[in-house]
Amino acid sequence: MELNLSTQQKLSALQAAKSNLSTDIFNLLIRMGLDPDTYEHGVTEVSDLMMGEKMRLDSLIVAMDMVEAKLAAM
Repeated sequence: MELNLSTQQKLSALQAAKSNLSTDIFNLLIRMGLDPDTYEHGVTEVSDLMMGEKMRLDSLIVAMDMVEAKLAAM
């Protein structure tokens, strides 16, 4: 999809998305009772009672990985 954004506009949007995703991940970990400073994705155990939150966390981390890859490619 062509959105006709300049490189600077794309960079700004990606940086904003990264900031928003970081905040969302941090807040979700807190709500799940996990320490954001020590949490390791795929290593830290998550209760089965929190499967919906874990699925949301996984999707946020995938989105963060994509944003970081796009930033690195710029």
